[in-house]
Amino acid sequence: MSRDPRDRVNPPRYLVPEEGTAIDPFGAPPAEPEAPVPDPCPRCEPVEGLSAPQGSRGVACPTCGRYLNLPTGLPDGTVLTMLLSLRLLGEPIMKAWETTRDIIDDEGLRTHLLAPLEDEPPDVRISLNTAEVPDPISPAVRTVIEKEQAFGKMGLRRLLYALKKRQVMLRVIFKETYGAGFQRDEARVAARLGFRLGVVQLALRDKVLIRV
Repeated sequence: MSRDPRDRVNPPRYLVPEEGTAIDPFGAPPAEPEAPVPDPCPRCEPVEGLSAPQGSRGVACPTCGRYLNLPTGLPDGTVLTMLLSLRLLGEPIMKAWETTRDIIDDEGLRTHLLAPLEDEPPDVRISLNTAEVPDPISPAVRTVIEKEQAFGKMGLRRLLYALKKRQVMLRVIFKETYGAGFQRDEARVAARLGFRLGVVQLALRDKVLIRV
């Protein structure tokens, strides 16, 4: 530090901020303005306008950074799993199988070896107190996964988790909605399960139901 007494009256120029600019007391540069939020990317678009279950915390999409009202703490620490889960939840079983094939194809598997999709099965079979939901992974798709030894692929593991979540959630929602021989109100089912109404409506939409 300078011992010149004149410095106490006329401090060095680098300590004097320019007029109209903010300066940190420790000399740090002013913060840059935040970048605008980009448009939804293909990962965000499937959940546009959907509601997350109660107790969820918002997370940022790993692709575009857009803030999404979706749960955290899923396997592999990514919002992709939940995006897949919500999209698959609203799809009929045949569409879910086609989506599975498309995503597996993105993982570099030889999906052209798959047999044609089976005749359309029901999305759920309802009895008095049970609901049976078919496995979202068709046997043909599972055969190729095993032959390719692809269970270690990160994207495929997220997909398998999302598909299993779809099966479990559909089973619970359909059992609560159509069990005991009658259909319950969707709002009542949502309140009983602790889900948002939009989640229940999404799960019940365009599904083929068979009573056994």
